[in-house]
Amino acid sequence: MLFDELPLLDRIARQAPCPLRNLSGIMLVCVQHLLETTGSLIQTLLSLGLDPKNIHILGKSYSSNPEVENRLKTLGVNVAETGRQQHWGKYSTQLTEDVGRLWTQVAGGIEVQRPDALIVLDDGGFCINGMPQCLLDRVPVVGIEQTMSGLSLLGMPPRFPVIDVASSAAKQWIEPPMISESVLARLNSHRLSDSSIGVVGFGNIGKAMTEALGLRQTSILVFDESTSPGKSERTIFCSSLEELYSKSATIFGCTGKDTLAGQDWWPKLTGEKLLISCSSQDLEFRSALLSLNDRNHVPASPCLLTSEVTVPLSEGKLRILRGGFPVNFDGSRESVPAADIQMTRGLLLGAILQAASLIESGPTSPERIMLLPEVQRLVVSEWIQIRASRIKSFAPWLLKSFLQDDLGWIGANSGRAHQEFKSERRAVEVP
Repeated sequence: MLFDELPLLDRIARQAPCPLRNLSGIMLVCVQHLLETTGSLIQTLLSLGLDPKNIHILGKSYSSNPEVENRLKTLGVNVAETGRQQHWGKYSTQLTEDVGRLWTQVAGGIEVQRPDALIVLDDGGFCINGMPQCLLDRVPVVGIEQTMSGLSLLGMPPRFPVIDVASSAAKQWIEPPMISESVLARLNSHRLSDSSIGVVGFGNIGKAMTEALGLRQTSILVFDESTSPGKSERTIFCSSLEELYSKSATIFGCTGKDTLAGQDWWPKLTGEKLLISCSSQDLEFRSALLSLNDRNHVPASPCLLTSEVTVPLSEGKLRILRGGFPVNFDGSRESVPAADIQMTRGLLLGAILQAASLIESGPTSPERIMLLPEVQRLVVSEWIQIRASRIKSFAPWLLKSFLQDDLGWIGANSGRAHQEFKSERRAVEVP
């Protein structure tokens, strides 16, 4: 085995319904972070019959581990080449070009391999959006999207069925504490406890970051467009983004978008601000990064785009860690400990099996499809058995909601109300 076996993936693979035990004939096209547990996921899919020649995968230049990439190639997987971003804040442009090359590679693979169907496993929406219509007309396609920012890029309805892992209850409620812990673990060298801290965005990741930071600080400043100003035991909600920036020495970006876009006040900030991204790509502080290109502060080497960068202001400066990319992706083999992030990999494996069952059952209308609550319960229940020490990380009512027989709560907290998906359930069930 070139990659470590993940106990959770093994359990899910063993419990898959018989029709899904063989994935031969399916082509898998992926945009993923090329990390150790991604390799473990691919290795599990190979054990289920997926032909490595039918796997095309594109990594992300700011997160992929070279050793993992080489081992994937050793498995016989087609790893697409990533380009080299040349300017600050322009990762989406580079990713769009990379995805175009990926689909050119896939088109050649379809000519040779003649797959029966295609599954697109996406992280950010670029791969699903970039699929050429000519390929969509040739083979049945089901997509999988695992990020909220990716979902926002998809049309309504999408061009083909897309399984929504991003807003599944399991990903929204179980994953965030593990992400926040990993972010803070990467910041041990920074004296955050001595500075005033702000969190922009009060969604799943923002709430988890606020809670984790609250264990270190007496109070945390928060701003969210949809949250009214107020105060709780450890959280003070600001009335504007400008107020949060002016009062905070350290700012965590947890929105998944460029909140500084169109704002004219941030160049007038005084003092030093440390900016830390907790979301995908280089979105959180993109406007500040783009200003460096206007000032000809272009790095001599593209590899410097993921290093700390300083944006000079007239009366201060912004220090942006990792070039605005998420700080827990630092080139190491894993962004979150494998024992924890295997939960997310388990959700992706479950989604791939669900996609295969949709293909097996025949044509499906183009729509966003809920990740089956049965899949989510299986993943969370098996994961919490493996990671019993994690029980204390979650409120008892939350774990009970995932582990009880009634799947209504999971469905109601997975992007659409339970009654909406109940009539759409397929014949294939996951225990």
